[in-house]
Amino acid sequence: MPVLKSFNPIPKFIFKFLLWLLLLALAFGYLKISFPKLISGYVIFTASVAKLLLNLIGLQTSQDQNTLNLENFSVQVVLECAAAYQILVFCAAVIAFPAKTRPKLLGILLAIPLFYFIDLLRISTLLIVGNYRPEFFDFVHLYTGQIFVIFIVILAWLVWIKKIAYGGKAA
Repeated sequence: MPVLKSFNPIPKFIFKFLLWLLLLALAFGYLKISFPKLISGYVIFTASVAKLLLNLIGLQTSQDQNTLNLENFSVQVVLECAAAYQILVFCAAVIAFPAKTRPKLLGILLAIPLFYFIDLLRISTLLIVGNYRPEFFDFVHLYTGQIFVIFIVILAWLVWIKKIAYGGKAA
């Protein structure tokens, strides 16, 4: 993109980030429309893994498709709970950042399981909060959880820049 060479690096990054975010969102939207069973299977698999984690810590959780049940409370796991959107935003930021290809691929490959695991913890926490303190469920789900996920995406990107893109050297 020769036209972008004359731009300040920050607006250049923002432009590239938004462009990559749009492209990835369009590709993901196409995937959702074209392969709904794949997406549904991914969401059900995510619910199954969350159930396994909860059962491992001694909470007898049951599952019906993408719904998890714990005693008196149920949560429905949807695509937004399965790390897909965090991964899209992180990937767009990494791809847009001026770094070599290998660090970009490494960052993306490390971030995918990280975001997935964090969302599994988030789903599990929400089910526990909903079951034992239902009055706090909406607050934890809508505010604490969302802010935490945004914070983790930004933190992971900054750590990627510091530790992988620049290999621990000053930017």
